[in-house]
Amino acid sequence: MTRAWICILCVAFFSVTTVASQEAKVTTGKTREFLLEKKYLNFPVKNGVEKRLVSLVVDDQVVREFEIELAPGEPNFWVFLEIGEFKGKKALLRIDTYDPAKNKGFDSIYQADTYIGEEDVYREKLRPQFHFTSRRGWNNDSNGMVYYDGEYHLFYQHNPYGWRWAAGGTNPMSKGQPFTQSIAYSNDRGRTWTVYEGNPVLNHINGGNRDPKVIWHQPTNQWVMALYLDDHTMGFFTSKDLKSWEFQSKLKCFHECPELFELPVDGNANNKKWILYGGSGEYLIGSFDGRQFEAEAGPIPFHYGNCFYASQTFNNIPPEDGRRIQIAWGRITMPRMPFNQMMLFPVTLTLWTMDDGPRMFAEPIHEIKRLHKRRWQWTNRILKPQSNLLSDLSGELFHIRAEFQIDDASENGFIIRGVPVVYNIQKQELSCCEKNAPLKAVDGKIHLELLVDRTSIEIFGDDGKIYMPIGVVLADNAKSLEIFTKGGDTEVESLEVYELDSAWR
Repeated sequence: MTRAWICILCVAFFSVTTVASQEAKVTTGKTREFLLEKKYLNFPVKNGVEKRLVSLVVDDQVVREFEIELAPGEPNFWVFLEIGEFKGKKALLRIDTYDPAKNKGFDSIYQADTYIGEEDVYREKLRPQFHFTSRRGWNNDSNGMVYYDGEYHLFYQHNPYGWRWAAGGTNPMSKGQPFTQSIAYSNDRGRTWTVYEGNPVLNHINGGNRDPKVIWHQPTNQWVMALYLDDHTMGFFTSKDLKSWEFQSKLKCFHECPELFELPVDGNANNKKWILYGGSGEYLIGSFDGRQFEAEAGPIPFHYGNCFYASQTFNNIPPEDGRRIQIAWGRITMPRMPFNQMMLFPVTLTLWTMDDGPRMFAEPIHEIKRLHKRRWQWTNRILKPQSNLLSDLSGELFHIRAEFQIDDASENGFIIRGVPVVYNIQKQELSCCEKNAPLKAVDGKIHLELLVDRTSIEIFGDDGKIYMPIGVVLADNAKSLEIFTKGGDTEVESLEVYELDSAWR
């Protein structure tokens, strides 16, 4: 990497707008004047009311602009706009149209050094405790993730002013063109960003082209962009300087959110395959010469869950680490919370030879151990129907690993706070919350690994061969755990249960 970070953005897909330079315009709405002296402007939000466009004007420039469901009365929750960088300046807050009956919340906006609910943030009833969620508002796709100078940086799409997805107001980098690609750079390790004056660097092509994934392709000494071109088609572009891009090829395959990377087969650095996938996670295995992807196998299903979408992997992880780490958007609704949706737990991706060819595996990153607290362990136990090795355990957050010897039972598995995770021995099928995955016993054994949080159970079968992320709200369920067998005995060769700490403490 050069000394400046470069971030390539699909600018027409932002949900929040930060405007570097735009002349203020007269509207028929209402304005309020503030001398900005605090850290935040606080806004009351009511889900479901009509959205209004709100702008913050400083020095005759619109510096922030977004849509928001302003509460006409009692709000569902409050959100905040950070204003510290403008401290000491006079500002106008403007709403595009104002109806006293509908937009009374505009008059309730105030500045403070705290935001309402800050004292309880990350301790709310449904707040996941080791999965990423935003402090306020909606989050969806992970974007542009990068490792740099000892830090992992997660960027993501975000509506910080509402509980639902939103496309925002005026877009600062697209200059009025829909779905163009633009760049921004940082010289302070990603703390602040500067928008490139020559944007867009790639003009609109067709339809909803978006979601650029940019990698450095060492063999051809150039940058490569995989870009969704609309109609289940990915395009490939190359550049020497990130500013001038040339079209190289396209491939009919997936819908949006492309990802492109290389993995060694069976850990052999001299035998690598390229992976290409889209939003659903289905993937192709093949070769890539820096210009064109040639598929050899696929599409292949990556997961068997109910909440996985729009995953990306970290760029620039050091060779001595060597991992390919993925984070996906967990499409899980958080009822009655001031935030909504989450990110799934990071997983390490590997490629292993199976009977039907190389297949991608997913396992939780080993850093989950940093959250381990109390540990329980059992080995070589015969589990009988109606018995439960976990009867004395209860709680919210767990990491569970188990190896079962398949004997004469018909089913075995776990009941996690009332939610069954079941292995059907006759069908050789793993199931949870009406989702099913094929899991064939190897040498008469299966291995299961579970991560349990307040709104999810992520299930991994046979060291990541099966990946089943399940979104399920557990907050009001009993905190009990059960390991069970039906129709006969099951030998539990090993069972480890770790209570997990919160990542936010």
